[in-house]
Amino acid sequence: MNNEKKQTTILMIERANHGESLSEMLKAIRQSRKLPQILLPRMGGMSNEALADLAGCSRAYVYGIMKGVKHPEKDLLLRIAFVLGMNVEETQEMLQTAHRAALSAKDKRDICLIFGLANGLDLETMDEVLAEQGQKPLYPDQKEEGNLWDMISFHLEKSGMSDRELLEAAQCAPGDFRDIVEERSFPSRDLLLRMAVVLGMELPEVQNMLKMEKLPALSVKDERDMYIMNGIANRTDAKEIDRKLSEQGMQTLWAAD
Repeated sequence: MNNEKKQTTILMIERANHGESLSEMLKAIRQSRKLPQILLPRMGGMSNEALADLAGCSRAYVYGIMKGVKHPEKDLLLRIAFVLGMNVEETQEMLQTAHRAALSAKDKRDICLIFGLANGLDLETMDEVLAEQGQKPLYPDQKEEGNLWDMISFHLEKSGMSDRELLEAAQCAPGDFRDIVEERSFPSRDLLLRMAVVLGMELPEVQNMLKMEKLPALSVKDERDMYIMNGIANRTDAKEIDRKLSEQGMQTLWAAD
């Protein structure tokens, strides 16, 4: 079963578990529009990166939504609706397309959200209204993150680099790369750092990637890490980073594994 079919099956099971009738489930399957088809026209000239930052999720996660491999929860969809200035009808359609519960006039929090959408409130003001009414805010304490492959895919597309080019430049074995894609193993810290340098990631993204994989973040208390951090922050090329590490008698990134 491919990933798309697997995700569809999981969504159908969720709908059945929530008590939907067979006719409702069959109607949902017949929906021709996909989530990106609803979002893209509303975004206008807004980039995926800007949408992610405003909606409180990672850029890689938005990339996954646009590729149809991420299925956002209701609150993230609602944050997106407020960021994009959607009205109530558009928001309900988006929730239905994403197989999430529609806003209900029987739920106090949903009534507040319907009020906000109908009156064109921005996300910050909407959360203030929710707080005044003792309801859970839309904006999360932490960003909703994708997985490692989401992040790598995002940067591959952004850079125009192919999988093969990344493998060669980062000295990653094809088998190791497949394991990363299929989440079957944990890549080494230096392999991730090589990929980050090759893909031109920014330092906060690199730190987040290491955190996602439960690996030690780059630290100012570690001399080798400091050289690597400076290289990433200044977009120094791979050879120059390794040259400086070698001059200091430290293990180079491209000879670490």
